[in-house]
Order: sequence, then structure tokens, then C-alpha cells
Amino acid sequence: MRCCAHILSLIMKDGLKEIKDSILKIRNAVKYVKSSLARFSRFKACVEQEGISYKGLYFRPGQFQGSTGTIHHILDSGGAARG
Repeated sequence: MRCCAHILSLIMKDGLKEIKDSILKIRNAVKYVKSSLARFSRFKACVEQEGISYKGLYFRPGQFQGSTGTIHHILDSGGAARG
């Protein structure tokens, strides 16, 4: 069983390497929006205007490792940035 867990851990680490740049961009965007009340208010207005389900904008330092739950929450809620 420990061997399976180790293999799964290696697969997850490899997968996270593939999306590390995207995760860092999302984290930096969250920091940027939360650093100003005006930006945060504008963000909330855009969310309401687009009709996106919004459960909050949060950033937890040091949570990158194993943060797939956060990523899934962002992607499932449609909170990813729109180009």
C-alpha cells in the first residue's frame, strides 16, 4: 500500500509541475486584487455582472503543495480569469 501511495505522490508532483506557472499566476492575481479595496470591489462587481458563482476569494500562503482542491474549486466555480 505504501508503494501505491508513493507512486500516486510522484504522479501528483509531476502533474503539478505542469501547471505550476498557472497556479502562480492565479496566486499573484489573488494577491493583487486583495491588496486594494477598490480592486476587490471591482472584482466583486465583475463577478456579479457575469453571473459567476462566487464563494470568496482566498489565498493561503504555503498551501501550494497539495492545493489541488483549491484549483478544482476555482475551475469548477468558473472563477478562472477570462481572456
